[in-house]
Amino acid sequence: MSKRAEGKIVDLNQRLEKETPKKVKTGSSKSRFFWRRVVVGIFLAYSVIVVGSFVHQTVKMNQLEKEISSVQNKIKAVEMSNTKLKEEIKLLQTDEYIERRAREELNLVKPGEKVVIPAVGKKKQ
Repeated sequence: MSKRAEGKIVDLNQRLEKETPKKVKTGSSKSRFFWRRVVVGIFLAYSVIVVGSFVHQTVKMNQLEKEISSVQNKIKAVEMSNTKLKEEIKLLQTDEYIERRAREELNLVKPGEKVVIPAVGKKKQ
């Protein structure tokens, strides 16, 4: 290629650079800043919701654990009371207990026994 042709190519390239528009920005910096703030805001709101939900569930779980512990303690107390009552039922069904109650409350005696009633008198001073 000749120098003249090379010169024309360079001139054409320079004109083309001047005439072709530069890259156009898709949005202004204010618009990008706004959308970044929106995305950060949404992320923060979501984070607050997730953390709040976690805290709520933790508090609820602690309350339920306390309630379970309380109910278990009540069950133990009722079981102990039930055991005592079963022992008392066994005692109440023995012949010795029935005989003692009959003597004390109904004034009954066995055949061949005599009842002795002490005389109650006034004491002299």
